[in-house]
Amino acid sequence: MRSLDIEILMKKLPNIAFYISDKRHFDYFRNLLLALCEMGNEPVLILNDTRGLYGGKALPVGYVDEMKELAGESGFTYVISSESLRKKERFKLIVSTFAYYYKIPFGAVRLKSLLFYYLSTAILKIPLLKAVLHRFTGIQKRITASAAQITPGRNWVWPEQMHANQSVFFPKGLDISEQSPDKAIRELPDLFFCHGPYDQAIIQKNTGKPVIPIGYPRYDGLSRNREEERSRIVEEFGLNPEQPLVTWLPTFAKHGRNISEWLEQFRKLSDTVNVILRPHPKLMDEQSRDFYSHLETSGAVLDHVAQRNMTDLYGASDFVCCDYGGTIFSALYTKTPLLLLDLSDHKTIAVTRNRSSDIRVRETLFHLTAEEAEERGGLQTLLNDQVFWEAQKVVQKNVRDLYFGKISIGESSHVAAKQLIKWAGSI
Repeated sequence: MRSLDIEILMKKLPNIAFYISDKRHFDYFRNLLLALCEMGNEPVLILNDTRGLYGGKALPVGYVDEMKELAGESGFTYVISSESLRKKERFKLIVSTFAYYYKIPFGAVRLKSLLFYYLSTAILKIPLLKAVLHRFTGIQKRITASAAQITPGRNWVWPEQMHANQSVFFPKGLDISEQSPDKAIRELPDLFFCHGPYDQAIIQKNTGKPVIPIGYPRYDGLSRNREEERSRIVEEFGLNPEQPLVTWLPTFAKHGRNISEWLEQFRKLSDTVNVILRPHPKLMDEQSRDFYSHLETSGAVLDHVAQRNMTDLYGASDFVCCDYGGTIFSALYTKTPLLLLDLSDHKTIAVTRNRSSDIRVRETLFHLTAEEAEERGGLQTLLNDQVFWEAQKVVQKNVRDLYFGKISIGESSHVAAKQLIKWAGSI
């Protein structure tokens, strides 16, 4: 581990930085960071340490120290965001999920920023003027940045604009709507990465920016026969190596309802099957100790490691059970047999979120509620139905091809790294 010396940084600015505002980002970026190093382009990690993320909440106690420890263990060079900004350092290119922003006091907003905001709002709505400004990159970048950074009534600043000259959007998962990306960030990135042809078409339509499919770099390490992943997980969690492994990956839901509704089904299943329950990391931060004490009676082993290398979990599992969110598409991408779980009010959810990919994918994939699972004899009966799973294997392959095309596991990091080096070289 080495924290980047400020004087060295000012003498020779590294080309590419990665914005780390969540412990899971170490898993998102790990393989891509390694690929860049292999190609002779050592990246820098920018660790967020600023209050105001997470919807305006203060960072959890000890969070920054944990981030620094993880950065140190990774072996990559890192800087602390607030220190870097105080020294007015800027990188050529920053890679980010664009998931968070800094909240700032309104009094800190300078008059010229407000003037640029109103100017950009007017100019960027006029197609002819926007087309003309497109030829003057410097002017357009300043106007666009000001528009993105200062929003009257909200007072937020996007760290990507503060840390680097240009930025690249890094996708967190394929659970997106037809309106993605969020309107608040559409003008920010200069380049968008995406997972495959499905989100590429949506992002291109909504942004008009360059969009490059890269698959999922985080899963590049998946072994062909998956024995390595299974061995690591069995040893870490003390599982029975003779029993099948089911990994339950509920997404973030208020009060953990998607866990409580299915808990009895998994409690029964755990009598004869290894079950790993990995609550969403956001849920880990928000729920009380009593909530987790309740889960410890479920028969499942709990995975609390937010920065977990998810390749190991998908690779080790005989089945993945998940409900909503990006885990659906990670299971499809890694070709892990997938069972989709619905909440009891799924019909209502489907109506309110009908344009989201994690809802629309259910038009093809099998899914059921806990009550329906009980009517079928329970999860054990369903998971033992070999005829059913042979049919699902074909269905899930076809769905994977629809969302990811012919992207192969193992190539994503190098594809993305080459694009980053090429883009940074053009700045």
